[in-house]
Amino acid sequence: MEKQKSRRQEELALANRIWQMYQMGLQHHRRHNLYDRSQRCHRFYEGDQWYAEGGGLEEENLPIYNFIEPVVNYKVATVAMRSMDIHYSDMGGQVTAAQCKALDDYAARMWESKKMTSQLWDLVREACITGDSYLYFYDAGLHHQLVDGTAVFLADEEEPDLQKQQYILLMERLPVETVRREAVRNGMTRQEAEEIAADNDSPWWSVEQSQKSSDRGKCTSLLFMEKTEEGVRFCRCTRNAVYLPMQTIAGMKLYPMVSLVWKRRYHSARGRGEVFHLIPNQIEVNKTLFRRLQAMKAAAFPKPVYVEGMVENPEEVTAIGSPIKVREGTVHKVNEVFTYLSPTHISADAALLQNELISQTRGLAAAGDAALGDINPEAASGAAIVAVREAQAVPLNEQSAAFRQVVEDIALVWLDMLAVYYPANLTAEERRKMPEKALLAGLRLAARVDVSPVDPYSRYAREQAVRSALNERHITFEEYVAALDERSNVPKRKFEEILKRRSEALELQAAAKRLTDQMEEGEER
Repeated sequence: MEKQKSRRQEELALANRIWQMYQMGLQHHRRHNLYDRSQRCHRFYEGDQWYAEGGGLEEENLPIYNFIEPVVNYKVATVAMRSMDIHYSDMGGQVTAAQCKALDDYAARMWESKKMTSQLWDLVREACITGDSYLYFYDAGLHHQLVDGTAVFLADEEEPDLQKQQYILLMERLPVETVRREAVRNGMTRQEAEEIAADNDSPWWSVEQSQKSSDRGKCTSLLFMEKTEEGVRFCRCTRNAVYLPMQTIAGMKLYPMVSLVWKRRYHSARGRGEVFHLIPNQIEVNKTLFRRLQAMKAAAFPKPVYVEGMVENPEEVTAIGSPIKVREGTVHKVNEVFTYLSPTHISADAALLQNELISQTRGLAAAGDAALGDINPEAASGAAIVAVREAQAVPLNEQSAAFRQVVEDIALVWLDMLAVYYPANLTAEERRKMPEKALLAGLRLAARVDVSPVDPYSRYAREQAVRSALNERHITFEEYVAALDERSNVPKRKFEEILKRRSEALELQAAAKRLTDQMEEGEER
């Protein structure tokens, strides 16, 4: 009984210490307005822009000219639309090239099975919108979770390298029943688990958001991680309970998570996205469009004017094709009783201003027509199109380098987890070819990422180059087919089948000729 009470007190003290770290992180996030910025950026990207602007007009069908979404989509595609291949190389000369190749094959298989290409698109999109995003690997199977930047709390908010952090906290809102079941599975008594209750500490942006039905019945769950000499220690807790006791993953050297920061901020681990600084221009474009539409409704169409009491059927004035009945009296001209006001000329300055705001904003964001793919491929060669697009993509070189670094970080985290959880996820063939667990743990391996563009225009340029070599007879048709990419628009597989049938036919002809020659030689003898 005393031991249980002492354990309970220790866990409560640990939960309180972690909760204090969380509160300090909340103060940082609120001081830097991370929650409001994140919500606002997402709303503008998704097109919910009048609500974000406020003013009580969200119930009307107000016009929106959303240029933020195509700018973000273009930049995300420019960075993420690249083929990634992970290659390991031994820095200490302890493993053979064949063993490194086995590690490469393992990484390629896990990349495909865990759908990493799709997941990294989401990672890049989130970083582009809000400034930073995180990917957390939470078990031996390398299952992962995309974590919003507002749910990550760092020991040092000025240190951009995650692996140098003293500790890392991840926050999520979980149903109370889910936490209670997890607590019982981890050794907590049912009576202690029942003490875990829903809280009102949701760090969302407003009282309205925290009171949404989707957030009711939930509690704040914190994952605490810190590095020690033995490995990475971690636990899960709520405000007043540790429902996953502190444990150490022996031998783990890296935090099992990676981060992508879109644009570095001075003395900050957080980043700047593309959306926030476009919002003022987007608001002005929407307001200008709204004013133009209101002006059009008010003055751009003729309006009927009539003398009250002199028209018998005023309800038909606005009906199309209905006659207007004028009362009998001293009326010499109909237009003395009923007429139309002519439309008023509307200045084109508003439209010019709106178009200038859109074009200039897109241009300054390096997302003009050429960059967004507004090119006629029939009027330009594939190489010329690629050259234009690469020139437009120069401002994104920093983000492309950061994306490549993310893939390298993932490769190193995977290697670290492979050494810890060996032989999880490995096939019998991979275990036969790979280094042993003891050797993996002490390897000084470096991860290299090979990148190649996979966008349609790049493939088109490569196909043109290969076709040109064929037309100029620098290569044979067989070499032409072999040089085509697997994702080529040209039907490479069909060509390979044709060449295979040709080869088989030639072999049959050769065999028949040899048989004929042998028969003729026998007759001569």
